[in-house]
Amino acid sequence: MPSQTASNFTKKIHHGPYETISPSRPALSQAGRTVLVTGASMGIGRAIARNFALAHATTVILVARNLETLEATLSELQAAALAANSPTKYIARQVDISNPTSVSSLFAEFASSGIYIDVLINNAAKISAMQPILTLGPEEVWSQFEANVRGPLILTWHFHNQQPASEAGKKKKYLVNVSTQAIHMFQSNATVQSFPSYSLTKQSGNSLMTFLAQEVDPASDMQIINFHPGVIFNTAWANAPKEYWPEFDHEDLPGQFAIWAASEEAQFLHGKFLWASWDLDEVMDKEGPIRKYLAENLDFLTVGVVGLGGTDWDGMYKPKGY
Repeated sequence: MPSQTASNFTKKIHHGPYETISPSRPALSQAGRTVLVTGASMGIGRAIARNFALAHATTVILVARNLETLEATLSELQAAALAANSPTKYIARQVDISNPTSVSSLFAEFASSGIYIDVLINNAAKISAMQPILTLGPEEVWSQFEANVRGPLILTWHFHNQQPASEAGKKKKYLVNVSTQAIHMFQSNATVQSFPSYSLTKQSGNSLMTFLAQEVDPASDMQIINFHPGVIFNTAWANAPKEYWPEFDHEDLPGQFAIWAASEEAQFLHGKFLWASWDLDEVMDKEGPIRKYLAENLDFLTVGVVGLGGTDWDGMYKPKGY
């Protein structure tokens, strides 16, 4: 069973929800907010959408390509919200996020209806067969770029450029990008190595969000957090050899972590990449080593070349003898 502990640098790790990310915490309340979740018809997206209702979001908009699955999820989540006495209203829209016209039409509908998106969850992704890049071929690999890079870019552009009803209606926006361990474990994890084009395109998508975070820094306009959700069992795993199966995490771990990432508590991690399994009490501790290291190292928890600190030779890794 492959180990997932190599990147868990907090002393405590989590495989399921815990108090700090609980949607019932007042600090994580989503009351008054409208949330858009892509890839919302199943798995992690569905779990995120369900937990936003527990945090009392006003409206959660479910976006996916498969209308039949989307409608079934809509009914399921509406029933769950009602059972939890949540005021959340769910809306479902069939959208292909990699199609500019499809996304433009969605945001045009929002504008004409007076809907303003406060939180965008970029969760939809495409993963191709377990084959090398040169076996998949350019067209299939590029289709993953369309879904995993172009799609989030199109959505983020529309999200950022929304026009509120009035100047007084301007509010801070929260973007949560569901990334993956595959952006940095592509040489040390057998499962990740089996899906190289997924690693490539998700790494590109994560880098895109890091650059966008720099453009809107400080995060008073749009806060961006990237995170690895953990390994959640889904139908794709059913087709993988069982020797590749890791220890699976509970879907409410990313489901609730996403709510924390859309809160003010997460602002100091604007533009960073996290694992949902990391203990946030340790990460947030203002006197702890993680916060201190973040303050002293601007590139910490971002994707780059290990060992290169810039053009200053004294700040770079040097082999023995130099």
